[in-house]
Amino acid sequence: FVLPKYQESMNLEAELAKKRFQYEGRVDYYVKLSDILEEIEKRQDVLEKVESALPDNFTLAPVIYFLQEKAIASGLHVESITFSPPESLQGRKSETSSKEIKDVIFKVELSGSYQGLKDFLSHLEKSARLFEVNSITFSSGPSNLKNASQPYDFALEIQTHTY
Repeated sequence: FVLPKYQESMNLEAELAKKRFQYEGRVDYYVKLSDILEEIEKRQDVLEKVESALPDNFTLAPVIYFLQEKAIASGLHVESITFSPPESLQGRKSETSSKEIKDVIFKVELSGSYQGLKDFLSHLEKSARLFEVNSITFSSGPSNLKNASQPYDFALEIQTHTY
């Protein structure tokens, strides 16, 4: 009479210990999830920069505006900006999505000083958007010995990416 009740009590205690272990495991799991979520919320500005570097919906206006503003801030004069339509890259897909990455190439013609070009390239490098300068060509106008800081004409081919 006592032995079956004792056995049942031991089984219930074992099951209770198992349930406590599962509960504590879940509590630890949810605490870790909460910590991760808190860390993500702290770094939201970084995540927004990553999103702006490779946007889903690409529009030309903000990129052209950015190029114009940075050229002016660098002391350069924008002669023209032309672009090619987004070109799909064969076999290049993002690792987290099935979307294809496309290239957009801008041809930017500027005039100004060499220091202005260096500043402009520095702005491109520090930008959240990914820019690659494929080529730079420059030429100088007619030589004028009196004016040592003569402006140069620059032609840049700049590539960026989008989905």
